[in-house]
Amino acid sequence: MKRGICTLSVFIFLAICSATGSAAAADDWEDLPELIFQEYVEIETVVGPNPYSEKDNDFIVVTKYEEEGEKAGAPGKRKGSGDQTRSLNVYLVTGLIVLDGGEMGIPYHSSLIVSLKSANKKVSVQTVQQWVLSDSDNDGQLDQGRFQKITRGTEGETLKKGPVEILGDKLKSYQAYYDEASRELNSKAENLGK
Repeated sequence: MKRGICTLSVFIFLAICSATGSAAAADDWEDLPELIFQEYVEIETVVGPNPYSEKDNDFIVVTKYEEEGEKAGAPGKRKGSGDQTRSLNVYLVTGLIVLDGGEMGIPYHSSLIVSLKSANKKVSVQTVQQWVLSDSDNDGQLDQGRFQKITRGTEGETLKKGPVEILGDKLKSYQAYYDEASRELNSKAENLGK
């Protein structure tokens, strides 16, 4: 496992996780992208102090996964256009209390952040979609979800949707996605150290 401090990334992640969102109508979000873990571009784990905590033993563990290309994050039955470039970043952010001696840590929070960036080569339009799925008490069940979408147009204008909260049955429907992604990211991170 790589050890280092990625303060900027951690600040961004925590800001996203703590951002307030309004309750969402059914058409205010889009489905999560498919993850193709076998063909990753980059996977990395970084450990750093929690910048929002005054405790010396409060840490953040960030595991990052990235894939690029026309197929990155493409839903199973939808093929990417040749004019579209895609980049998918997935981050597993875990809050960790390190016990005395530093040999063992107790996780207390986990968030999966999925960010899909797509750009159209012909019309210079760029869209970033982001989902944040959180297990805030580390009981294994999702209890918070947010989605936002930002589009930058040809004239430099920015259109923003959200963040909106993902609630109820919709959030529950993402549990299997969260479980699989967390399991795969943890497994690949462990293999990095072997």
